[in-house]
Amino acid sequence: MKERNKFIRSIITIIILILAIIVLLILYIQTSSNSRKLTLENRALEFCDQTNVESVSICNNQVIEVKTSLSSDGTIYHHRDGTTFSCKVVTTTPDCKAIFNAQQTGQWNCREIC
Repeated sequence: MKERNKFIRSIITIIILILAIIVLLILYIQTSSNSRKLTLENRALEFCDQTNVESVSICNNQVIEVKTSLSSDGTIYHHRDGTTFSCKVVTTTPDCKAIFNAQQTGQWNCREIC
């Protein structure tokens, strides 16, 4: 009988430990997700004070969109991974076409930062 009670206590202890690990994992994932958002927003804010910047937005929670006040420079897009590309007024690159199409179909959602 004592061995059975020890076995049951061991099982309960293991279940509690597993639940604790799951809770900690969920908290870690949420914190990590929030850190990435803050990092993208902080990065976006850095562009606000640069010269010839008209507006800065975060689009689809993935891309920083920097619209310049100079029509010749167009819009510059900064991805999370650090890569950038620009779309001038008369540009026809595949990336720019994809953004234009997403804007036309309402799939390009931007939140203005400054």
